[in-house]
Amino acid sequence: ANVPVKKLRLFGGLIYEGCEKNKITTLGELRAKSKLELVEIFKNRAEWVYDRVRGFDDDDVRANKKPKSMGAIKTFIPIKTFQNLIPVIKSVSLELRERILATFEDFSIYPSLIHFHYPRFSPKAGRVVGCSMPC
Repeated sequence: ANVPVKKLRLFGGLIYEGCEKNKITTLGELRAKSKLELVEIFKNRAEWVYDRVRGFDDDDVRANKKPKSMGAIKTFIPIKTFQNLIPVIKSVSLELRERILATFEDFSIYPSLIHFHYPRFSPKAGRVVGCSMPC
């Protein structure tokens, strides 16, 4: 409620100017306004402002930062032979391929390193530990 109006995403520009003119500095003050009061201040953007200060946002969620890493996780039975390893690698590779293509479409980047990692039980540690292939 004491959060400054300009801290809310997309509340810059005309929305912020309308708040300044009406001496509204926090989201709590803005939320206290009725829809009718907001129409007087923001005209056709009033309902949008009304919803946003109450936490309603129907905009699509989008990543706005380039990812630093990506992963493909699969659960599978313990691998005891190389023949059992091949289908697992194929499955993980297909999922990873989709993620790489999607990341390239969104951010125009490819991974510089691909690392396969799988857990194994460590009697010494008494828990599952990560381990690079082959383990």
